[in-house]
Amino acid sequence: MILALKTLALLLLAHHYLHLATAWTLPLRRLNAPPPPSGFKMQLHYEDSDRPLNPLGIYICAIQAMAQWSGPAWDSLVHDVRDIDHPGLKVGITLVPFAGPGEPHQLRLSHVLMGLYQAVLEITAQSRFRVFGIRLLHVDAATGRVDTLGLMEFRPGRNSPPAAAAAAPPPPRRIGSKRAREVSSSLAASGSENMTAGVVVVVSGHFVHPVYPWLTLDWTFDGQKIRVSEIFTCILDAIISTADEPGSQQRSSVLGVSLQGDTVLHMNTVDQMRLSNQGTQNVLLMVAREIFEKERRFEEVDFRFTDHGRVAAEGWFLKMKRNGGEGVEGVGVEE
Repeated sequence: MILALKTLALLLLAHHYLHLATAWTLPLRRLNAPPPPSGFKMQLHYEDSDRPLNPLGIYICAIQAMAQWSGPAWDSLVHDVRDIDHPGLKVGITLVPFAGPGEPHQLRLSHVLMGLYQAVLEITAQSRFRVFGIRLLHVDAATGRVDTLGLMEFRPGRNSPPAAAAAAPPPPRRIGSKRAREVSSSLAASGSENMTAGVVVVVSGHFVHPVYPWLTLDWTFDGQKIRVSEIFTCILDAIISTADEPGSQQRSSVLGVSLQGDTVLHMNTVDQMRLSNQGTQNVLLMVAREIFEKERRFEEVDFRFTDHGRVAAEGWFLKMKRNGGEGVEGVGVEE
């Protein structure tokens, strides 16, 4: 059934993007992202020391920032300093607005999100995972004047856990790869595991939200390897495609395509249920964290999101090209 749904979705996708019916390697991502704000330009710069950053940390922090900051209106003003930190992956982001209230051009959410999206795609294309900054600029087409609206920096994460960590809820219940060996025999009987050289490898998982236990996520890996960058640029592409719409607006599906156009993410709602744009972004953040970051498996996967026992959304990651490039690239995905 899942395979039939995937095939139907791909046929509809090919029909929607006519130029892609014969060439899946074209940059679909350019069709998903909203148009950039007028006069906007993003400029990357790297620090002299060229300190490395964990690529997985860059992707997870970027997805978290995009999901958490996407709530207000697309053109809303941004005046506050913002931080995202992931102590475990040792990566953080700091956003600093430059333009004051009296300036003719001011930093808007659209500048921040488009700058973040474009920058992560560019460093991925360069395979340069180092401490870097993103200058968010406005260029006047008539005069050529350049105004710096703000600066974002991807930096080493802060080591100290947040103050609320002491009062944090108990860890979520999860069954996943190499994480719940006591259930291996029952899972093997249900066909949800692979046998490799006599060793049972779990390929299904279950996550219960630690604060809202009525929200759950289930997934099953298909075994087809996908590059790390393809998975996470799919998720970024899906989120940016929803960011220019109101956070409360409901939607029935979302599509994300990877940097190289080799991998597609599709998620749709089920049985007349609808997710808001903000809800969609939060589910995609959960997918990034719980399926890929925690499991450290980078493969085709089917997933299902449940709210109060009802399936609210289901989706999958599918690799389009099967000839070569099947491994996970060596970009230092650290434990």
